[in-house]
Order: sequence, then C-alpha cells, then structure tokens
Amino acid sequence: MRADEISAMQRMRSKASEKDTLPTQRKQSLADKKIIAQFNATKLRVEKHIQLFQFSDALKLLYEFFWHDFCDVYVESCKGDTTNDPKILMQVLEQSLKLIHPFMPFVTDALAQKLQKKHLPLFTQPWPTKL
Repeated sequence: MRADEISAMQRMRSKASEKDTLPTQRKQSLADKKIIAQFNATKLRVEKHIQLFQFSDALKLLYEFFWHDFCDVYVESCKGDTTNDPKILMQVLEQSLKLIHPFMPFVTDALAQKLQKKHLPLFTQPWPTKL
C-alpha cells in the first residue's frame, strides 16, 4: 500500500468516526452490500481451508479478495463517490488485515498501526466476525 493510499485511509477513518456520532444511520450502497457479502463469504472459505491445514489455498483466497475485490473494485468505487459509507470501508479493511495477519504478521501490524488511533497488536485482537 502506498503512502498516499494510507493517508487517504486515515482521512476516511476520521470521516467514519465523525459519522459514528451522527444520529442518522446511512443506507448502505450497492457497493457496500457487495463488499460485505464478499468479505463474509471469503472469511468462511478461508476458515475452512485453515481448519483443513490448506494454508496456501487460504492465502490465495485472501489475496484474491483483498487485491481484486477490495482494492481494485471497492476502494476505487469509493473514490469520489459519496454514496459509499467510509465506516464500511474501514471495517472491511481492518477485518481483512486480521484475516491476513497469520500469514503476514509484520506487514499487517504495521498497516494497522498506521490506521488505528489507539493501536493494539493484531495478534491480541479477536478473530474477525461476520460483518
């Protein structure tokens, strides 16, 4: 992830936390609903592969989801689109980092540290739940 992308994510994080305090809840856009469904499906498949000790298959699924579905499609759709909820972008990003963490602990922890105001190491955080 490039530095400009990380800073953009941090801006999205601050916008998301501002929106958390608003009394109205945003409706999810079609892109938001799609990325949540893709994340949940990927998470279940990754967990199945991990339970079967098929780590390369689990990592391949994570790569495909994170690089193609999340970065190439969803993050690009969020640029300049006000219908997407920045809170969902941050939730999917943070939960994805937790899923990837067992395979790439140093990279994911460094990214999480840049994204979170109060950073707790990823290995101390609970495994991602369904979004």
